[in-house]
Amino acid sequence: VSVPVGDIPTSPDWVSFDIPDISVTPGSTYYMVMHTSGGSYSQCYKLGFAGGDPYADGSLRYSNNAGSSWTEYTVYDFTFKTYGI
Repeated sequence: VSVPVGDIPTSPDWVSFDIPDISVTPGSTYYMVMHTSGGSYSQCYKLGFAGGDPYADGSLRYSNNAGSSWTEYTVYDFTFKTYGI
């Protein structure tokens, strides 16, 4: 899913992404990978996350080299909302 830069707020807020429906299996692992085509330390997107492991099977993974390697933090979870039928 691609979102134009003008649709991203400049202050903290929720951003909606309409991801195509998929079938999921409880207990399986799924990833949401987000990236941009540019930016810098002062001009970037920041994602909210929660500490204290609110989702027992969730984690935060971070790459600072375009995905060549990833670091996992199991005590943090990215925050997101899901909507379904």
